[in-house]
Amino acid sequence: MNELLQIENLTVAYGQVLALKGVTLTVGAGEAVALVGANGAGKSTLFKSIVGFLRPRSGRLSFLGRDMTGVSPERRARSGLGYAPEGRRVFPGLTVRENLEVAVFGSKAERAHRLDQAFALFPQLAERQAQLGWQLSGGQQQMLAIGRALMGQPQLLLLDEPSLGLSPKLADEVLAAVRAIVRRGTAVLLAEQNVRKALACCDRAYVLETGKVALSGASAALRGTEEIRKAFLGA
Repeated sequence: MNELLQIENLTVAYGQVLALKGVTLTVGAGEAVALVGANGAGKSTLFKSIVGFLRPRSGRLSFLGRDMTGVSPERRARSGLGYAPEGRRVFPGLTVRENLEVAVFGSKAERAHRLDQAFALFPQLAERQAQLGWQLSGGQQQMLAIGRALMGQPQLLLLDEPSLGLSPKLADEVLAAVRAIVRRGTAVLLAEQNVRKALACCDRAYVLETGKVALSGASAALRGTEEIRKAFLGA
């Protein structure tokens, strides 16, 4: 498998407090990989390290075979790394269409092509493209945040807690997009507290506990483990 992201023994600290302790993981082309764990396990810290907002204390992080040490977040994005952060963070005073267009570097024709792709993935956005960001529901804002992250045509998309604060129905709609995104050629690393839903839409998973990888493997296999059932699935 062609590996897009390789992380080896990554350690990240906030002052003297270790948030990540020797984390190792990979994401390959054509994969949807889940990063699951309770609130505070280190999922968002890992994502911020991958996109360049945090500098690791030690370890190695490479993307497309290139060491990312010292590479700015902007250059990481331009190299093919997309990021939809927790909390959606759409631009409330811009329309849906403008929220998407602001993320495109390219010609007018290229912008139109990518808009069509975003609207095909999330038809609700096409219907509301003239509405302002603040007028959308929580689920629609999450779709907009994901659509905006895809406008740069990343090779790997990081999705941080996309179902947070959504109803079960809306969470299912948003997470259903993961498989569609992968089919279009973008790999996905999904950080998600809802372990059942994450394992259902991803090929493999890593379980984080207090900054360490406690378990990893194929999603189907992890669903059957006693540790996962007791800790996350209510068994």
